[in-house]
Amino acid sequence: MFRSYYPLIWLMVCASFAMPLNAQSYYTNGTATSIGNSCYQLTRAANNQNGSVWYADKIDLTKDLDLEFTLNFGSKDDGADGIVFVMQTVGTSALGNNGGGIGFEGFSPSLGVEFDTYQNTEMGDLSADHIGILKHGSINHNSNNSIAGPISASPSSANIEDNKNYPVRIVYRPGSHLFQVWFDCSLRLQTTINLSKDIFSGKTEVFWGFTSATGGRNNIQIACLSDNIIISDTLSICKGQSVKLSARPSKNNAYTWTPSSTLSNAGVQNPVASPQTTTRYMVEARDVCDKPFVDTVLVEVSEPFSLDIGEDSLLCDGASYPVVVPSDFDKVQWSDGFGLYNRTLKNAGTYRVTAWRGECSNSDTLVITTNQTPQVSIQGNPKFCSGDSTLLLAEVKPDGQSFQWDNGSSLAQRIVKSWGPIVLTASNQCGSHSAQVMVEEIFIEKPDLGEDTMLCEGEALSIQLTSDPSIDVKWNDGRDDRNRMLTDDGTYEVRYSKGACHSEDTITVGIRYAPVLNLPAEYLLCRGFRKTMESGVSDGIVTWNGLPSRNLELYNFEGLLTVRAENPCGADSMDVIVSLEECYCDLYFPNAITVNRDDLNETFGPQINCQYLLDYELFVYDRWGEQIFATTSSEERWDGKIVGNDVPLGLHFFVVRYTGIVNGYPKKHEQYDTITVLR
Repeated sequence: MFRSYYPLIWLMVCASFAMPLNAQSYYTNGTATSIGNSCYQLTRAANNQNGSVWYADKIDLTKDLDLEFTLNFGSKDDGADGIVFVMQTVGTSALGNNGGGIGFEGFSPSLGVEFDTYQNTEMGDLSADHIGILKHGSINHNSNNSIAGPISASPSSANIEDNKNYPVRIVYRPGSHLFQVWFDCSLRLQTTINLSKDIFSGKTEVFWGFTSATGGRNNIQIACLSDNIIISDTLSICKGQSVKLSARPSKNNAYTWTPSSTLSNAGVQNPVASPQTTTRYMVEARDVCDKPFVDTVLVEVSEPFSLDIGEDSLLCDGASYPVVVPSDFDKVQWSDGFGLYNRTLKNAGTYRVTAWRGECSNSDTLVITTNQTPQVSIQGNPKFCSGDSTLLLAEVKPDGQSFQWDNGSSLAQRIVKSWGPIVLTASNQCGSHSAQVMVEEIFIEKPDLGEDTMLCEGEALSIQLTSDPSIDVKWNDGRDDRNRMLTDDGTYEVRYSKGACHSEDTITVGIRYAPVLNLPAEYLLCRGFRKTMESGVSDGIVTWNGLPSRNLELYNFEGLLTVRAENPCGADSMDVIVSLEECYCDLYFPNAITVNRDDLNETFGPQINCQYLLDYELFVYDRWGEQIFATTSSEERWDGKIVGNDVPLGLHFFVVRYTGIVNGYPKKHEQYDTITVLR
C-alpha cells in the first residue's frame, strides 16, 4: 500500500463474505475491563491494581506494522504508574507484576514501549512523564534491557496525567528494521532493531496489547483501540462479490474515494466496492492530527469457474474410481480432509471437493456406492422324513442383496414338504448367482401300540412290533424288544429309527386292583350325632345294605350294615354292627408333675375319657404370664421345659379348650387351672 505522507492511517477493508467489522476481539486479565467504544480500563484509581488487554490474533513481524490508538493516564498529577505497549509470546492470559513493574515486568522474551507517569530514580526514570523502549520485561533504563530513551512524553515535558486522550502511533518496518514511537502527533523515539531475530529468537508471530499497574499511588488508566486495527492492504474477491472498504476516522469526517464508479458512495468512511476487474482504490482524508493523508488498497478480482469431478458411480467387486482435479487450481480440499488433486476412490460415500482459483471457489459432489456380485448357498438338511418337512435357509453375501427362491418367495427361510430340486437366485447391479439342492423324502412306518388301557392285577398286554430289519426299535426304558408283554403300569414309548428319521408311539398302561373293604366290625355312633362312614374304596361300586354310595352318613342308626364293593377286577364284602349310645367327653389334668427323671409323673397332659374329641388346644404359662408351651394335639405332653431348659420349680398356669360329642351334640369345654412343678 502506497502512503504519501507520514501521519497516514492504515486502510481497513472487509469483504462482504468475511467476518463483521467488529469481529476481532480482545482478552482482558486482572483488573482490566471493557468500558465500551473499544476502550479498556486497565486500572481503577486504587492502589495495587494490575491489568492487561491482548489482541486475539498475533501480528506478523515480517510485515509492515502501523498501529494507532489512544491512551488516557487519568487526572491525578501525582498518580502512577503508567501504561506499556507490549509484544510477547506468553499468550492472551499473560499478566505481569504490579506497581513499578507497570504490569510489564515478568514477560520474557518481550518488547515494551513504556509510557511512565511516575519517577523511580533508581530505574533511571526522568522526573517528567516519559517514554522508553525496553525488552524482556525490564523497566530499568540503566540496564542492558533498555533499548531507547527515556525521553519526555511531551516535547515540552508537560504533565500527561490530565484526563486527555493522547493519540499514539507504533511503526515497524521489517525491511529497514526501523521502529518508531509517535506520541500526541510527534515522533518521540525511534531505533533500528530486528524484532524477530534480536528479541524473539527467530519467531515471526507474537501477541500484542497493553499492560498497566498501580502500587502505592494510582490513577485511572485507559487504552482505546480500533476494531480491525490490523488488516491487509490487499483484498481478493471473486467476480460478482462485493467488499466493504473502511478508512480510519478522519478529523472532519470527510473522505474522497477514487475511482468512484464501482463504489456505493465515494464520500463515506465505509463504501462498498463491486469491481468486475482488479482495481486499486485511493482515499484522501485528514488524520487525527489534522494532517492530510492518502491511502490505497488493491482489490484483486478472480474469475468464477465450474468444477466437474465425474459422475456418481457404482463400484463392483473392489473396483476403484480415479478422480483427477485440474492442477491449475490454487488449492483443493476434500470433505474428508484430503487436499489431493489426484485421488483413487474405493470406498462408498459422498465425496465433496472444493477448488479455489484466487478468491473464487466451486464445489462438486460425487456419490460412490460399492457392492459385490452376490454369492448364494442353501443351508439346511436336504433330506426330510415322510410326513415331516425340512427347513432350508438362504445364505447370501454380501448382506442385504435381494434374492428369490424358485417358488417366487423372497423369505430367508423356506419349509419344504416334497422332494425335488430347489433353486435360489440372488442378483444386484453387479451380477447374479444361483445355487441348487436336491431334496429327498425318507419314508418310515409308524409304530402302533394301541389305545391306552387298564389291566387287572396279574393280566398282561401283548405288543407286536415291526419285523423290518432296516428299522431300529428302542423303548423308553432302554429295551429293544420287537415283541413284548406289558404287565406293569406306566407310560411306554417306542421309537422307530431309520437314519435321521424317527417315528414314535406311546401307550399308557394302568393296573386295576380288586376292591378291599377295611371297615371295623363294630362301630359306635353317638345318639343325635351325624357321622360319615367311609368305605375307603376309590375304584368300583359300593353298596350299603343294597344302596349304592361311596360313603354312608349315619344318624341315629343302630343295627347290621352289609357292605359290598366290586369292579371288573373283583369284589369284597363284610358286615358292620353299629351301636347307638349316649356319648360323653371328659378330660382330666394332674395338678403337679415331678421333673426328677424317675420316669414317674414326668410330663403334663390330659387323661382322656371321650368317645369323640373334635378339637383341642392347651397353653401353659409361667407365673409372669409368659407362654412357655402350646399344642393342638391331645397326645402331646409338656415335659416341664422351655427351649430345652428346665422351668423354675413352683406354680404355673394352664388353659385348655376342647370340643367333644356329649349326648349327640358337640360341646365346648374351657378350663383355667394351675400346675405345680416339683422335683
